[in-house]
Amino acid sequence: MKKNYCFIILNIVIRGDVKKMKKLLILATLINLIPLSAYAKLEYCNKNIRNGCFELKSDHLITIKGLLYETGHSQTAEKKKVFLPHIAKTIVWLDKMHKDTNTHKLINLEKDDRAKLVNESVNFIIRTVSGYYPRVDPQKEITRWATVGEKVIAEYEEKTINNKPVVKYKLELKK
Repeated sequence: MKKNYCFIILNIVIRGDVKKMKKLLILATLINLIPLSAYAKLEYCNKNIRNGCFELKSDHLITIKGLLYETGHSQTAEKKKVFLPHIAKTIVWLDKMHKDTNTHKLINLEKDDRAKLVNESVNFIIRTVSGYYPRVDPQKEITRWATVGEKVIAEYEEKTINNKPVVKYKLELKK
């Protein structure tokens, strides 16, 4: 699409048609200002942040995934049975929301346990980066979570078999 604009602009410039050039320039500017569906967002909002909300970008999501993975796998065996499927479900949901064509604010999804878990994860990451935990090196923690998060594979599926809910999930790291 950009190639076509370049050829059209070049053709108009060569001919010297100023009116067409102005219209084309306005059209090109408007197209660049209109957000495309590929720029869907998941937003974290907090009244203590200067602008109130910020977009969770891919790097943020990777870090959240790493934190969730480590948190889940640091639990006792009994807690893992309950928590790991929920983490897998949350990561699958997080990816789906990030790829959706709409903008989603976590604060508007406060009744959803998955959104709550992501929101609390972001709060924890912000406190870590802010130096709230004095014995923790923020740079090392964020780097480790991001490294782990890049490797996380999560799958989640709920089925009903013989009128009983059956959950199949996968939460592991790529080899």
